[in-house]
Amino acid sequence: MNKASRAPLTPLEVVDYKNNWRTNAITVRTHSDIVDYAKTWCRRNLDRWSWSCTLYTNVYEHTFMFELVEQADAFTAYVDAQYPDRDFALRNIA
Repeated sequence: MNKASRAPLTPLEVVDYKNNWRTNAITVRTHSDIVDYAKTWCRRNLDRWSWSCTLYTNVYEHTFMFELVEQADAFTAYVDAQYPDRDFALRNIA
């Protein structure tokens, strides 16, 4: 789950790579109140090309998309640990 040791991708390569996996992405819906914390966690723990965030996919809701199940699980565990009394992260299981 940690950042890979592969060489950084150019912006065009990032877009192409994301387009390949986004159709089968693992999605996690989060409350809009925690979007800054959630994005910061993703930036610190994942490669930029392995996650994506779509803002306001519903009222007070943002959707994070991950390439791997392990990434989505780690993200959900982080959010649940930070906000144990609230359901701020809802994983979509397909």
